[in-house]
Amino acid sequence: MHHESSNIGVYFFLFFGTLFYYAYQIHAHPFIEPSDGVTYLEAAAAYAHNGLNAALAIGDQAKWPFYSMMIAWVYEFTGHDVWFAEHLLDGLLISLNACVFLSLVKIFSSHQYTPFWAAALWLTWYTYVPFWPQVIRDHGFLLCFSLSFFCFARFVMTAKNRWAIGWMLSLLFAELFRLEAIIYILFIPFSIFFIVSGSWLYRFSLWCKLNLFTLWIALIILGLFFTDRLSITDFRFSYMKQEFSLYFSTLHEEFIDRYFIMKNDIFYRENAYQSIVLMAGYGAVFVFYVLQQIGGILFFPAFFYKKFFYWHQRNPAFSAFLAYCLLSLAIPFLFFLEYAFLNQRYLLPFGYCFLVFMACALPRVLKTLSGWKKNGFLMLIITTLAIHIAVHTFSFHEKVNDDQKVGTWLKSHYPNASIFTDTKKILFYASNPPMYQQGAVHEMWLHGTLGTGAVWLKHHNDWCQYDLLVLSSPDGKSQEEKRLVTLLHHHGAIGPLIKTFKREFSNESIFIAPIQHSACDDYVDKR
Repeated sequence: MHHESSNIGVYFFLFFGTLFYYAYQIHAHPFIEPSDGVTYLEAAAAYAHNGLNAALAIGDQAKWPFYSMMIAWVYEFTGHDVWFAEHLLDGLLISLNACVFLSLVKIFSSHQYTPFWAAALWLTWYTYVPFWPQVIRDHGFLLCFSLSFFCFARFVMTAKNRWAIGWMLSLLFAELFRLEAIIYILFIPFSIFFIVSGSWLYRFSLWCKLNLFTLWIALIILGLFFTDRLSITDFRFSYMKQEFSLYFSTLHEEFIDRYFIMKNDIFYRENAYQSIVLMAGYGAVFVFYVLQQIGGILFFPAFFYKKFFYWHQRNPAFSAFLAYCLLSLAIPFLFFLEYAFLNQRYLLPFGYCFLVFMACALPRVLKTLSGWKKNGFLMLIITTLAIHIAVHTFSFHEKVNDDQKVGTWLKSHYPNASIFTDTKKILFYASNPPMYQQGAVHEMWLHGTLGTGAVWLKHHNDWCQYDLLVLSSPDGKSQEEKRLVTLLHHHGAIGPLIKTFKREFSNESIFIAPIQHSACDDYVDKR
């Protein structure tokens, strides 16, 4: 009884500790990252006031709207603005995930100190905690991922239907946050044929249990593809079928093009040595990403204690862990091969699996040691965790950033002005709730082929109807944008500069000038 009550206490500590730590992160990091976060918040406001179609029209990132819809539901329930609703929602998602993490760890290890190590590792997870204050869908996706992991492990151990249903529902909700959940839905059930003992017929029955919802949904969608009887936001399934066909044909063409580039330009016989060096460097970059995600070399001593690995032979859920671990690593690896780029967020599911491993490993490794070895290893781990939490605590000391500073200045000095800008976050900070859009934004990097400066403004020739022009120099083009402002002022399209902000960590500037409507129209017509 005392042991169970102490475990309940760990759950309470982990939930509220995560929630309070998240609140601290929000206080210390009160601005929006990444830029996509603005789109989610604007889509939530649009959904709450004007419905789904208005939310979908906000931008490309809003086309998958479930995260924004959840923010809108919390906003309607609390009565506060959508930014507060997003903080509350993400805080709950992250704190609930902490409890699921603890429950998952307890499946793999019954050691009495495992819950305490799990809590310590979760609160010092140095690759995820910095993402806590960010407005990203990954918070919901990672919660659903961990729930599916928990249910799948229980299903492997018991083969009970309720865990199969829980697994399916978890990943279906994960799909609403991020599209890559479909890969887990499709491939995790196939691991049953390799990780469960018994006849092929028995393993096939387990596979069918895991795919019960998937098969029904596939049959329904297949029927709708051929009957065209269902419409979703005015797009028929026949249109969706055409879009999917176009997507896969384009993907196929890209892979064919890349194949010929690799064959003709890299792997020809005379350049064999250079090609080996190139591919080795390519692989080394991915390995670096992985090592950065799992915490670096300070945790590696845990791998050298062979006695720990006897644990998996007695725990039937270890095969479920292995299946999730391999797939969560394969997905970002394929993404990296395709784009030669990898955000650390894409490795969070793999990092989550590694965190489960470490929470189970640490108490058992310590149990095998004694004397100075135990004390030295314990000090190494405690020092590492202390460094992680210190970095988390003091890395958000900067209270404002440039876009927030400019936006809040505009909001206080020109609260009713409409703004035309190339920086989405400036417009968000300068706008008033509830809609958080008080002007228009056309980000230059979205129109790279159109150039910047005068070419950009010529393409967006409706900018004259707004009150203020707010121009942020991109990619070190501060002098080019300054010449543009001078030119526009010379022709009377804008008035004299109201304000110039210097970005703190670069030579770039943010220019603010009033737009002279009639003169601006004449200038645009002449050009």
